[in-house]
Amino acid sequence: MPIAIHIQYHEAGEWPESKLRHIIIHELEHICRNDFLILSLSRFICSVLWFIPVLWIAHAYLQLEQEEICDAFVVEEGARPTAYARYMVDLARTAHSLLLWSGIFIVKRRYTMLEKRITHVLDMKHTRIGERAGRRKLRFLSVFTLVMAVLAITVSYAAKKH
Repeated sequence: MPIAIHIQYHEAGEWPESKLRHIIIHELEHICRNDFLILSLSRFICSVLWFIPVLWIAHAYLQLEQEEICDAFVVEEGARPTAYARYMVDLARTAHSLLLWSGIFIVKRRYTMLEKRITHVLDMKHTRIGERAGRRKLRFLSVFTLVMAVLAITVSYAAKKH
């Protein structure tokens, strides 16, 4: 089991029911949306075309979008944004010492992602969640399509040169 995602299971037994419920709703939403498959495909593309930095940036953006959409779903299901944000901070504290073993780059990236997710959740108090998530998804798909188009043009140009 990767160190970065390992959480002490005995600690989960001490969590309040609402925290467990919100975490399970969040993770089930990932399963229903097939986020693992999409993220795996994205990682595969990044692995094959590792020399194209913009793909790694798009991959990180995809991961953040997936997390924010699932966070929005949890809030739509009745979680108070402030309580849910507190749960995310608690989870980050639980995993903090384990994340340090993964390297400074990953820790910095994880905290940056956590900050963005918390800001997103707290901002949901003022915006209709479904509309916001839909706009973000559309924006992501637009950027991803543009990146893939540039990639296709670059690869075809490089193939013609050889």
